[in-house]
This record gives sequence, structure tokens and C-alpha cells, in this order.
Amino acid sequence: MGNESSVEPSGDRKEGTDADTDKDKGKGKGKEKGKDKGKGKGKDKGKKTLEGYASEQLTPEGNLGKGMFSEVFRGSFKTTSGPMKVAIKPELADLELHILEKIAGCQPSPKGVVPVLDAAHRTSNGPVALLQLGTLGTLEDALPRLVRAGIFGDETFLAVVAGIAEGLASLHELEIIHCDPKPGNLVLHSDSSTSEVVIWLIDFGDARALDDPDSWWAAGHGDPVLTCHADMGHHGHLSTQTDSWCLAQCAALIWSYKSGSWSNPSNPAWLDRAMPLHDVLQRCLQQDSARRPSARDVAAAAHEQLTTMGTESARVLQTVASTLQ
Repeated sequence: MGNESSVEPSGDRKEGTDADTDKDKGKGKGKEKGKDKGKGKGKDKGKKTLEGYASEQLTPEGNLGKGMFSEVFRGSFKTTSGPMKVAIKPELADLELHILEKIAGCQPSPKGVVPVLDAAHRTSNGPVALLQLGTLGTLEDALPRLVRAGIFGDETFLAVVAGIAEGLASLHELEIIHCDPKPGNLVLHSDSSTSEVVIWLIDFGDARALDDPDSWWAAGHGDPVLTCHADMGHHGHLSTQTDSWCLAQCAALIWSYKSGSWSNPSNPAWLDRAMPLHDVLQRCLQQDSARRPSARDVAAAAHEQLTTMGTESARVLQTVASTLQ
């Protein structure tokens, strides 16, 4: 992915200082808080793109939206002349904080994973996680637009699956499994400094640290459409191949958009024979995790098929970005 996070550390500290937060404290309690609340109930209700919640002020709290179980994610926002960032302040569990710190400690940022600028930045309102905000919104929002534009075909599907698989593989190198790589947890980002378009995994609330088996059952099971039931059983064993199952489920969901509307696949999914990578993704759904291909294997297969088609992932994602901008 290269250097997707082009923000200098000094800039990040300046934006997130306690002084900035205190300065805007009144705004968060009064006018700005009401403004965010109105957005959640009004025209932006259900909007998944984090950009939709960004404001020009840095406020102590604001409504980012609601999660699967109606928990409210609160955070602070600020847009700058550089890449936008979002500071998310959920009730960070020790496991999630541990995972965010692992990602934040990597330089450059892991390929295919949202840059974590600070896992627990201190403010007068408590610690917040500072993440770089993707410029093109979520894949969930993007897919219907790509279908309407007539560019969601085999090439786009392969480029997207390759991007997701590469992000998962990057996490696996850090002994992290994501467990919930659905379209709403994937954002597209166009880096103006490099002209590179990338797909980032976000939302680590259901992720696990493989180097801490005692914590495996501390998090939720993720979206039931993606959950690897074979591994998540009472005496299940988690591995990087747990994400391979989730990846195949996500691919089946993404493929369903091709008809112009999406539908949740069964779990395990019935994979359309016309779907690119059908055989590889079918093997991802084997009950025996040892027989599933790795995320890196899936990414390699996607890139190989794109090459056979006379194109490459970077070129396809550029077309995607041009359609969304």
C-alpha cells in the first residue's frame, strides 16, 4: 500500500490536543451536539459513509452512528487541508485497544488496513482512537453506484476481493484476525499524493489477537452472515483461515450486487458457478480450516486472473475511483 498516511505526526498531535478539545467543549455540549443529533435522525439517517458525519469543528462528542446491536459510537471529528481523520471513542475493550496498538505500531501502515494514527490519543474527554478517514466512503455505499454506472463486472469483483484479501493477510502477519470483513467495514481511499486507490479494512470490534487465546471469546462473533460457525463453536479453534471463510461469505454478498440489489447469502454460502474465483472461494468454506486457502492465496489467485484478462487491480480501482468522485 505504500505510505497511505501522509499526515505528519506533529499535525496529528496538534489536532487532537487537550487544548483543542477544551476550546470546543461548549460546542459539543450545545449547538454542535444538537446538530449531530439531528443528522442521525434526519436526512443522514442510515448513512454509512463516515464523511457524512464529519464536521468542520473538533467537538468533544458526536454521533457516528449505531452498530449492529444499537450501541452508539461517539467521537470527535475535524476536517483539514490534508486527509480527513475521524476519532472514534467507543468503550474500548482491552482486546480492541491491544489490536489497534498493534496496527498503530506498524510503519508504514499495513497494506489494506486503515491507518491507525493513534490507538488511544489522550484528550480531556478520555482516550480516543484516531483513524484516517477514507476519501471515497464505504464499499457498501459504493457498490450500488458502480452497478448503476455499469462498471461492476468480473474485473471490479476481482480487484475488490484482492484488496480485501490483502488487508486480511496484512492483519494475519500481525497475528490478528478480523472476523467481520463485510462491505460496511471496508472503505475506499484515493491518495492524492500517489494517485493510488486502495481498499481498507476498518472496525476491529470483533477482531481477535491470535497470540492471546484466552481473549478469543471476549469479542462478538461478527455479522452472522459472515461468521465462521465451523470455528466459532464452543470448543472451536481460531486461525487465520477463520478469516478465509468470512472472506468467501463477503465475496458472495458482493457478487449479489451484480443483479442491481443485494441479498444476504446463506451461511455457508451457495456460490454462483459464474462467480470469478469460484473454486478458490469454495475451498474457503471447508469445515476443516487446515484445508482452506489463506487470504494471501486468494489475493494471488485474483491478481493472476486479472492478469489473464489483460488488466491489473490498480487500473480497475482507478476506474472505480473515477466513478465515485
